[in-house]
Amino acid sequence: MLQWFKQLKQEWVLPEIHPERCVHSQCEIASCTNCVEACPHAAWLLDAGSLAIDTSRCDGCGLCVAACTETALTQELDLLSGELAGKQTLLVACEYTDQKLKGKGLIPCLYLISPARLTEAYKLGYQQLKFACGDCQHCPRQQTSSFTKHLEEFNRLLASRAAPLIQFQHLDPQTWNQQRTSLKPSSSPETAQTRRQFLKQAVNLAVEKGLEAKELSLEPELKPAQAWAASLPINPNSESALYPFAAQINPLRCNACDACIQLCPHQALSIVKLSAKEMAYETSPEQCTGCKLCVDSCDQQALTLKTYSPQPEPVLLKQTRCQTCGSPFHYPAMQTAQTQCRICSKANHHRQLFQVYS
Repeated sequence: MLQWFKQLKQEWVLPEIHPERCVHSQCEIASCTNCVEACPHAAWLLDAGSLAIDTSRCDGCGLCVAACTETALTQELDLLSGELAGKQTLLVACEYTDQKLKGKGLIPCLYLISPARLTEAYKLGYQQLKFACGDCQHCPRQQTSSFTKHLEEFNRLLASRAAPLIQFQHLDPQTWNQQRTSLKPSSSPETAQTRRQFLKQAVNLAVEKGLEAKELSLEPELKPAQAWAASLPINPNSESALYPFAAQINPLRCNACDACIQLCPHQALSIVKLSAKEMAYETSPEQCTGCKLCVDSCDQQALTLKTYSPQPEPVLLKQTRCQTCGSPFHYPAMQTAQTQCRICSKANHHRQLFQVYS
């Protein structure tokens, strides 16, 4: 029983995998390797047929979870939160800050506080973050940039919306520990317990009290990944709002095949009708997660994914009828007038019919 309990506790450290959310299960040509590149211990194994994790290499740092744009990987992160000087505050420190620091508020790496987590905390009223960390540039988990830069980039998004910025402060270990002692319980409503937290408490109770654990139905309905940009504050008076991701279509290279629109799992790209003969490709960057499926699907290399960019201008399209097959089709208005759809222009039906009847 003791060995089983230890093994179960190790499973809590590993990220939970939701394969149906992974872009590789949605499109065979997906190029995403975020989790593989983020792992400092090469625990993720990606080949043409599968994506797997070597549990003997994984130390539960969770950097792959923060890197996944589709939340196909999830992991608990117990952030220490409360009130300091009347402000809702997050208080965190990485494991490599100081060996003397123990207890609540310590997390494997500060980069687990991804922009998505920051956005969620911001929505709950947390606009102050105090942190302590080791030397990121010499971290064994291979983070080369400072956590401060990470926060500054998030504040760029807020500033572009004329929204209050997150106030952050880098503390030394001793001051951080003093702040932790001074932290008061938050007045914000607590979020509901997650499935893993509930299961952990249930198992602990069963082990400590010698109760027989009963089988419980704890599987919540898995919702599709949502773009965290959609939760950023909206200011109608701000015309220069930046978005973390925005798909940019090059109208001179695009052949209007609509593959990007059909493949986008978040409806971040759409086609709208303007008149009887005019349409447009429109980008909704607030819905974009940065999965790059649109880029991967474009055989014309007409799509690029911009970061920290304003909303792209619509790409105007002209609608006409193919003079060869008679089917309606559209093409970017910036291109020269076209008389054949993209299929007929490649197939060259006239040449083939001439060969048949000659």
